[in-house]
Amino acid sequence: MTHASLSLPAWTLLFGLAFGLGTSSPHAAHAAEPLLKQGDRLALIGGTLVESLQFQGDCEVSLALARPELRVPFRNLGWSGDDASGTARRVFGSTADGYARLFTDLSTANPTVALIGYGWAEASQGESGVAAFKPALLRLGKDLQERQIRLVFLQPFELPGVRTSGYADHMRNCRQIVAEVATELSAAVLDSGRSLTEDAFDQAGLRLSAAGKRKFGQTLAADLLRQPVAVIQAAAQQPDYAVLSEQVAAKNALFFHRHRPMNETYLFLFRKHEQGNNAPEVASFEPLVESAEQAIWNSAQTSKR
Repeated sequence: MTHASLSLPAWTLLFGLAFGLGTSSPHAAHAAEPLLKQGDRLALIGGTLVESLQFQGDCEVSLALARPELRVPFRNLGWSGDDASGTARRVFGSTADGYARLFTDLSTANPTVALIGYGWAEASQGESGVAAFKPALLRLGKDLQERQIRLVFLQPFELPGVRTSGYADHMRNCRQIVAEVATELSAAVLDSGRSLTEDAFDQAGLRLSAAGKRKFGQTLAADLLRQPVAVIQAAAQQPDYAVLSEQVAAKNALFFHRHRPMNETYLFLFRKHEQGNNAPEVASFEPLVESAEQAIWNSAQTSKR
């Protein structure tokens, strides 16, 4: 099974062509300007799939090898099970607390561009999730734009292991919502999962396999740069790809500890009276992240020569 049947409707592609919006059309998208440029900082926002991308970092590695001079920092703020309302981020609080937590983490990431990947959780929740999706996604997009952050929306795609009744229809509706919100906010929307097949998923059909993450990540890098996927795949054939992937995963782990420390209940929450004096040390991860990122860019630059 491919996801070709889930491609954007024709009117959305025509609107994107007319107004310069980002789409995943392999022909139209590559004629537009890249969505990332020098000086940008990219925050990845979303649920389980977005969070999982940090462990291999194929998009980040591919982009660094293809365009090492861009030096775009990646900050993965994905949170497993999250939706556009920030439900999973609430920890011991309310959904409003979860939404506020997202923006606290955004202030740490300090992005100029946000890659927004929601819709998977909402589609799996059924009708109630779909009904709440558009107002939540629209609010998130507007709140990000108020902070002068450019938006790039990621189209969700079916996970073959989901057993929710009517799931295909729910996912189709979620994809329509993403397209509508992107249009309303004059933002780019990418369908980077367009060429995934069932063998791109794990045995349960709920997560991307290692090969699936690589294919998805490379397609995403191509879409962000407005380049044919073949160009990105050619850059990824460089012998340093595996080494860079390990470096990116290590850097992402450092940032994970920066914005989601394992013992945050003791550092920041209701047990901070026990270890809260150590909270300032969390910020010490930041120079480690930046140093690791510089090493990645330098390695990519050397590999490009």
